Amino acid sequence: MMDGGAQPGEAWRSLLRMAGIEPRVKRHDDEPHIQRAITVPGHILRGISVDIERGSVTCLTGPSGCGKSVFLKILARVIAPTSGRVEIYGEIARLLASGDNVDARMTAHENIQSSPHYRAVSPEVAERYQAEVIDFAELQGFEHVPLRTYSTGMLMRLNVALTLCSAAPIILMDDVFGVGDIGFQQKIVEKLHALRSDGRTLVIASSDDALIDRIATRILTLGNGGIVDDSPPGRLAIHRAHSTAEFDWNVSENLPENDVIALRTMHVDSCRDADGTHLDVGLTFEAKVPGVRCRPSITVRREKKVLFRSLYPEHVELSNTGRFGCAVRLPLHLLSSGTYVVTVDMHTYIGTDLYQLKARDAITLHVRHETEASERTQPLLNVSFPWELESMAEATV
Repeated sequence: MMDGGAQPGEAWRSLLRMAGIEPRVKRHDDEPHIQRAITVPGHILRGISVDIERGSVTCLTGPSGCGKSVFLKILARVIAPTSGRVEIYGEIARLLASGDNVDARMTAHENIQSSPHYRAVSPEVAERYQAEVIDFAELQGFEHVPLRTYSTGMLMRLNVALTLCSAAPIILMDDVFGVGDIGFQQKIVEKLHALRSDGRTLVIASSDDALIDRIATRILTLGNGGIVDDSPPGRLAIHRAHSTAEFDWNVSENLPENDVIALRTMHVDSCRDADGTHLDVGLTFEAKVPGVRCRPSITVRREKKVLFRSLYPEHVELSNTGRFGCAVRLPLHLLSSGTYVVTVDMHTYIGTDLYQLKARDAITLHVRHETEASERTQPLLNVSFPWELESMAEATV
């Protein structure tokens, strides 16, 4: 009796296809009732020839499955190309997968001390490296705890720190921008800028266009098994003259709070000036205890992809309880047609304790552009947005 599930032969052929091998069914003349699968090798990447210059920041982008991770693994000598050659001139530090640099049976200190960089330098440099890794990963107090007891975030922070704090001249990383909260992600970006200034060579795979544009000196776009575009970071051309936009939004009624701070009000107003139409997003928070230090931020997403993060440029010290307000401006002429989701975050510190407040779907924004046929423009949302939270002032209660 047969059920509706996939049969073993079909399941095996599906696995072969996932591995890049296309099976073909062959019927033998002498055994017409028997089918056998023969395999024809497939290619994930082919015909790639590229030189990566010393001191450059090369970002790999492209759709899921285009070969970004495979490209990095070939550079790292994790897998060998089926043809051609790879020439690497210098030591490599890499982070290509979760747990790439660590052994979960050991502590953070033991993992650091067993790393190639720690063992290759003098005792003084090795001690500085160990301290820098622990500090960057924010693992003070957990240095001697086995990694198997770590949370996923702690483990990933340690992986990132081991890679970015090493002295290797070449660094390979696969999609690191989703690690940790927005504060840690900003720390990663700042560290990448420092490494770039130090003359390191970075090759990073990412799907975050906004962050790519902030750090890249070169962008390789992969697709159809090869490089479809090789260019410096793009520049945004703004087209306003023949374009009109309609937009509407929904503001969530969910106003989260924790033990130290609460989101009390959230409102959106549309405005227009010489620079075009924009939205002013106003937020009012209430400090529930005195002596807090906080920093608000917003994140704009489209189809689960982070397009833009804006972090208030400094921490706000609140010695007393009470309400305060802030506002952020979103220029609509920069947004292509589509639906966007705005998340509101607030990081609050009391001493060394961190409290995170998040309104995940705070605002849903729908933008519709109508452009004359003779002046149709390309999608506009393709680089980072240089907006900042514009004001932080005591709100009227």
